[in-house]
Amino acid sequence: MATSPAQASSAAAPRLRRALALWNLLIIGITIIQPTARMGIFGDIINFTLLVANIGSDMGAQLAAGRLLYGMGRGDALPSRFFGAIEPKRRIPRNNIIAVGLFALVGASLRLRDTMWSALRFT
Repeated sequence: MATSPAQASSAAAPRLRRALALWNLLIIGITIIQPTARMGIFGDIINFTLLVANIGSDMGAQLAAGRLLYGMGRGDALPSRFFGAIEPKRRIPRNNIIAVGLFALVGASLRLRDTMWSALRFT
């Protein structure tokens, strides 16, 4: 029995299956179920762990942005007197890290959530 090319290509195409793994269920539980259903001490441990992870992630992002600005200052893409300076004692781009921190603080205090959501949705 002859098969049509459409049937042959659909039979040869791999079928993709999406199964929820334990990790997916954990994320769903943390983000959807935990805020609505109080989980006692387990919920407090999860919240504290997420807080510590967010702080560590934010510190890493701030340091990376400061070093990126240092590279741009050293390459004269930005004013090198401010952005290309290294603190002699700790050998870090202190000016840049403080500037990124101030920029994040101002951005967080402006409360532009609705404007940011409309920009993300392209409306």
